[in-house]
Amino acid sequence: MKRLRLEVSANFEANLEVAETHFNSASLLRVVERLEDFANLLRHQPHIGRPYLQNAESEEHLLIRNIQQRLGGGPLRECVLGEFLVLYLVSDRAVHLLAFRNHRQRDYSFIP
Repeated sequence: MKRLRLEVSANFEANLEVAETHFNSASLLRVVERLEDFANLLRHQPHIGRPYLQNAESEEHLLIRNIQQRLGGGPLRECVLGEFLVLYLVSDRAVHLLAFRNHRQRDYSFIP
């Protein structure tokens, strides 16, 4: 299997910055290490996450569909990393990290 490029969206980075405010330095280091391991694995096995099912009536759905279309389609997937969830899209050439949230949050947050 070919190795895909990893692309991190501005939204994913913004979600991480918000999450960072809730951690002490040791906890933050563990989260970052877990994300690095996950990102490396995704480049080789992009379909390890579960298919992302969303409520077709939600505002989140419309935002995600727009993002998905701009990136050329491809399946949306979600992966659980401890207490966090990562939303990503798999295209022919890349894995796009789209959003990051705590499992207690109801929806993913997208910057305008």
